[in-house]
Formats: sequence, structure tokens, C-alpha cells
Amino acid sequence: SLKNVDLRAFYKYTLNNKMPPAGQHNVWPLVKSINIELVLGLLCCIPMYRDYFKWEVHSRGGVEHRISRHMSASAGIIKPDNLSSEIHMLIGVSLRTALNNTSC
Repeated sequence: SLKNVDLRAFYKYTLNNKMPPAGQHNVWPLVKSINIELVLGLLCCIPMYRDYFKWEVHSRGGVEHRISRHMSASAGIIKPDNLSSEIHMLIGVSLRTALNNTSC
């Protein structure tokens, strides 16, 4: 939920410290930069990339939470070179797709 999100930090690091216009709910067109933690966070949500990460498992209130940390010996990225190659490939595909969808 948004009550747990530090919106000022989100605006600072992704929107160059600018607030989105009132009533605008889709902030992705406004994003100016993305840090690697966001990229890794998105990738670990995709089933085919989950095997690249080591997980800590914690149970709270009967709900199992899986956590991967980039600064922990017990959890983190298992195959960093493979994941780096995969990220480069995804960026290349995204760039080609974006260029193919533009008219010059």
C-alpha cells in the first residue's frame, strides 16, 4: 500500500524531485532514472528469473515472505554474470522495440 512508500524518495530518485500533476496516476512516462534495485526488484517477480536469486524466507502472521538482499551473504544474486547478460539483452530488446515503434 502507498502508506509504506516513501513518496519523497521515489520522486527524488525517479522523477528528478518533481511531483506528478494532480490526478495523474500513471507515473511511468515521467520517470527520469531507475536504480538497479528497482530493476532487480522487478526481475525477481518474474518466475523465469527467480532462480538467479538466493532467498531468505520469513514467516509473519502465517504469511511466508521471500527476501533477496544485494548486501547479504545469506541471500542475493546467485549468478551475477548470467543476470548481467540477461539485463543487457532485455535493455537491447527494449531499445530495439522502442526504435521500431517510432517513425523518423
